[in-house]
Amino acid sequence: MGGPNSGGTWHPNYFGNATQWCAFYLAGVAAGGRWAVFSPIIRTALLHRVTGVSRLEKSLVETRSLYREYIESPSAFVPCLPPTKR
Repeated sequence: MGGPNSGGTWHPNYFGNATQWCAFYLAGVAAGGRWAVFSPIIRTALLHRVTGVSRLEKSLVETRSLYREYIESPSAFVPCLPPTKR
């Protein structure tokens, strides 16, 4: 999944992790824990803005010369969305 002009994402593992936390939330709601909504929100924000995508991209842009071109095509996080302008 992923790659230039594929409509995928170049971080499918991070997206999968966020999706998994949403599933945990749904299981928590089924068990009566509506407060569990904070878990997927916080985890996704951390993955996308703090520890995952942004940190990895910063280091890859600095160390890999062609990575800048690569990240211009697919979405960073959600599959099949157009890329965001950088």
